[in-house]
Amino acid sequence: MRRFRVMILMAIVLSMVAVACGDDDADTTAATTADTTAATTADTTADTTADTTAATTATTSAPTGCDESDPVKAGASLTLSGPAGDIGALAEEGVEMAVEDINAAGGILGRCLEVLIRDDTGDPTRGQQVAREFIDQEEVDFMVGPFLSSVIGAAIEISNPAGTIHIVNGVLPTAGDATQFPYVFRAEVVSFLQAATFVQQLQAMGATSAAILAVNNALGTSVTDAVKADLEGTGITIVAEEFHESGAVDLGPQMRSLMDANPDVVLQFNTAGPDVTAAIKARNALDWDVPFLGFSSNANKSITDSFTPEEMADILGGQAYARLNRPAGETEPAGEAAKAFKDRYKAHRGEDTLTVNIQQASGLYDSFLMLATAINAVGEIDADAVKAYLESTGYDGVKATYEFSAERHDGVGLDDLVFVIAHSFLDGTSEIGG
Repeated sequence: MRRFRVMILMAIVLSMVAVACGDDDADTTAATTADTTAATTADTTADTTADTTAATTATTSAPTGCDESDPVKAGASLTLSGPAGDIGALAEEGVEMAVEDINAAGGILGRCLEVLIRDDTGDPTRGQQVAREFIDQEEVDFMVGPFLSSVIGAAIEISNPAGTIHIVNGVLPTAGDATQFPYVFRAEVVSFLQAATFVQQLQAMGATSAAILAVNNALGTSVTDAVKADLEGTGITIVAEEFHESGAVDLGPQMRSLMDANPDVVLQFNTAGPDVTAAIKARNALDWDVPFLGFSSNANKSITDSFTPEEMADILGGQAYARLNRPAGETEPAGEAAKAFKDRYKAHRGEDTLTVNIQQASGLYDSFLMLATAINAVGEIDADAVKAYLESTGYDGVKATYEFSAERHDGVGLDDLVFVIAHSFLDGTSEIGG
């Protein structure tokens, strides 16, 4: 039985959100009365050299009691440029909202939270540099991100030996191995659970064969290996595999090769918007109506806006979160906290109707709220105490109920995940189905 715990801090935050989002005018709701308004400042610097990237410090203080003079300092490593930059931009919005809401609720141990945001550019070398900067120069109290597997692998080699609590948001299997990385926690599905969802969906569709189109990095290779292992004994055969570099404009040759193998379904292992768009264009250019199963990013508006509903036919997004998406025939997400978060996100963006999916922002939001809750509960910023708390208590968030053990720090379970219809995006969510 999965534990279902509602944390006190989340209850406070969501009650504040409900008040803040009650007005019909999004611009008005974003700015509340003087008693509850959070003042946000951002100082962004950029360097044009290849190995330095934009740095943002976001500090939000509120007159509800957090101490600005001695802030808790955290580091957020996000991919804000390159093919996955659109996902990183949404993740950054989750960080901003988390800082605002944590500080409005009194901060961490009464101290305001300050988050240093760095662009890891999706590059493992840069990701490791960011981690070193956070720990050696900035002396952060904890870290959140990256979300790309290859960057995660590099970053945790720095953060874990330093004894810094670190929540990552990607699928790399080793990141959840608490025997190797005891101070690293995952707020995302692990790749071998991703594989299980693809296999279940293939079986539900009655498929007997599939082909794989995957990005040539840790994400693509790890999920490919996991799916192939899970398919053993199912009677479903992988008839072709094609890997490509991220940022490839023309995926026509790879798609034609897959088409020649005549699979029932194509499995697409990539999250970068431009890559997914290129794959769909290549399929449609061949006038091939094969179903595509991919990740939840398939349903991102940045992708679906490039196509008509007919061109998006039979394209599903997996590893979507049941709480964040709409049951068939509904207009609101399934989770109560997700409904409140959606309204909070509208206020943050100043939109009456959300033009982006809530999934990417909610993951980073949950990560910061999770750590704020844990630190406030144990009464000190102590990595071992926070580790013990998360392993025993977990966290009930917007996106999922995160549960951890002493052996595995994989917070998300298989029952949290669903497939969605890619072209069904409406007001921040998609329709569960497929």
